[in-house]
Amino acid sequence: MTSIIKKIRPRRCQLSVPASSKKMIEKAASIKVDGVILDLEDSVAPDQKESARHQIIDGLTQLNWRASSISVRINATNTEWCHQDIIELVSNCSEKIATLIVPMVNTPNDLLFVETLIKQLAMKHSSATEIGLEGLIETVEGLSNVDEIAQSSEKLEALVLGMGDYAASQRMRINTIGDVSSEAGDIWQYPRYRLIVACHANGIHPIDGPYADIKDITGLKLDSKKTSLIGMMGKWAIHPDQVAPITEAFTLGKDIILTAKKQKTAYEKGLAEGLGSVSVDGVMVDAANAKTIDELFSDVKQIHFLSYLRYLYFNIGRMAYLQANVLSAYVFLAPAIVAGVVTLGVMQQIIRAFGRVEGLSL
Repeated sequence: MTSIIKKIRPRRCQLSVPASSKKMIEKAASIKVDGVILDLEDSVAPDQKESARHQIIDGLTQLNWRASSISVRINATNTEWCHQDIIELVSNCSEKIATLIVPMVNTPNDLLFVETLIKQLAMKHSSATEIGLEGLIETVEGLSNVDEIAQSSEKLEALVLGMGDYAASQRMRINTIGDVSSEAGDIWQYPRYRLIVACHANGIHPIDGPYADIKDITGLKLDSKKTSLIGMMGKWAIHPDQVAPITEAFTLGKDIILTAKKQKTAYEKGLAEGLGSVSVDGVMVDAANAKTIDELFSDVKQIHFLSYLRYLYFNIGRMAYLQANVLSAYVFLAPAIVAGVVTLGVMQQIIRAFGRVEGLSL
């Protein structure tokens, strides 16, 4: 059940902000990050759910966003708000939403309910067909069903380990969400590995939950680095100060890229000479290593391609629009305005076409 969309939307860091705070939404719009999550669930009080939903719609339709993609965490399928969350969001701003994040996914039915409703709404709002899904694994029931969940929906792009509720579900005795210090050792090792294996087996992204101690940047860096090494594709942030260290941890360093290129070149040369493996600086490189290197290069190319699309739109497209309007002011030629609008429009369409794959939101 793999697909291009599932493979290449970058999720190194996704910043979660409460949709009940207009100030935080506006702040989030100004932050350059792979993803912003507008949260309607845990961070929003019951009597603020409806107004928060309207703030999301206003924010998505009125603000200029620097994030590559915008997602919305709706309320769980067993709540009174979920149904209306989906209907209002999809009906009013589906073209701005990369994914809907479904909390408390315990069985495949939780995702299939949301998928079905999106498909129904897409009959009237065609852009809804491009909305993907992400699911939060937050209970022992959800983790026990994670293999079935990971392959349940054609729209599913990622599964996220929701540590807070999961800790409660497993009766863990912890004080800080995401903290690994414990007499029991690394208490998150098993749920993380279980989620990672299920996701990669089905071509979707495993994403780590947040690190709650926003003042402990050192601990955040260590935790992010560790989870990136074992196969997580990104991590949630709950404060702007966490964005940079998380993004850095999930971005391949130049030294790793250069070493990988050297190994790849040597391996390909060896193949041409009839060798199945070669030694590079004392390290054996064979077909398995080459496959890992290819995956690393794929991640790097995806991120660079996204940056290139941004450059095309924000520099070339908008510059052409500006030049055309300046020209029209001097020679009063309507065709110049048309040319500028068409150029910008074409650039937007190109980026929307690729951006939905990359997660770019305009």
